[in-house]
Amino acid sequence: SNVWGLFANADGSDPNFELLAVIQSPVQGDTVRAMGSLDRTTVFAGTKSGRMFKFKPTPGTLATAQSVIVNLPPGVPQGAVERIVVLSDSLAYATYNFGWSGRVLKFSGTSWAVADSGLPGNVYFGLESDDTGGQLFAANADRVFVTRNGGTNWLNCSTGFPKQPHCSDLRFGRDSNGTGWLFCSTFGRSMWQA
Repeated sequence: SNVWGLFANADGSDPNFELLAVIQSPVQGDTVRAMGSLDRTTVFAGTKSGRMFKFKPTPGTLATAQSVIVNLPPGVPQGAVERIVVLSDSLAYATYNFGWSGRVLKFSGTSWAVADSGLPGNVYFGLESDDTGGQLFAANADRVFVTRNGGTNWLNCSTGFPKQPHCSDLRFGRDSNGTGWLFCSTFGRSMWQA
């Protein structure tokens, strides 16, 4: 899989794509499904076969993507990395889905491991952090969860949602007054904010 970056001047003019890296998975036909970067200095890429890669792009130079170990508990089947949230070069989170189940993974500098104690184990469609890195949110089809301790414990924070909102993604942003909002898009049922 080729990884391209879109670059432009500070004012948005002169946009152009540049090839940053080539991801070479050992799995035949594997493709990149998710990418994440905090500030473009380090990029994480996850594939449909659950492989994770990390590279540091340098404009004008093709980067070498390093494979990163994913430590899963015994019995967890091969899955796909669907979403990556990067908080620093040594701290990131990802969703890892397989069949009708899923896990949340945490990168702590050298490898990925499970960080989803208290989560129900469903497929996760959304993963997002607030802009301080103090809260991480995960969404399955019918609930949103939050951790304030790096994935050690998760709590249901779905108060006010309908029974089946069909969450599809999460995004965090601030309005002009500085108030932080978590937005939950859905599969055909509008958008929610909290």
